[in-house]
Amino acid sequence: MLASDREPQDGLAVDGICRAALSRGHRVRLFLLGDGVRRLDLGVQLAAAGVEVSLCEADAAMRGIHKSGQPGVFFGSLYDWSNLAEDADRVVSFA
Repeated sequence: MLASDREPQDGLAVDGICRAALSRGHRVRLFLLGDGVRRLDLGVQLAAAGVEVSLCEADAAMRGIHKSGQPGVFFGSLYDWSNLAEDADRVVSFA
């Protein structure tokens, strides 16, 4: 989960963790919320690599980000985040 866009190294860490897990055959899911939705570009890149990417639609709308033109990214809610966290073997949070 990425909930901030303040620290550029957080995006780099998320990218590295996601790609490393994919290369080892793990199912990887990323949820963007809060200011983290501004890192949608990272989400689109990771979705193209095979990460299941979703984000909080309400947080995105408040920041002027809309559904169109975001290939591979699911616009959902915090309910979707809670389901992802509940189903996960491991959760890493960057807030």
